[in-house]
Amino acid sequence: MERIVELRMERRISQAELSRRAGLSSPGHMCRIETGQMIPTLPTLAKIADGLGVEVADLLTTKREKAVA
Repeated sequence: MERIVELRMERRISQAELSRRAGLSSPGHMCRIETGQMIPTLPTLAKIADGLGVEVADLLTTKREKAVA
């Protein structure tokens, strides 16, 4: 999911750090989500959003979509 990567990079945190903040089992789990190899559940998206300090909707909207809205 590209938006997760964008937000993580903006905050200058590693996959391992986001994984820790989100309470995920391993950084590998985060890698699989970011590369699209794994589709996260809604509860997992909520944990990632919390870890990034954003709303779940922010993970599902691109920067361009936010600028147009």
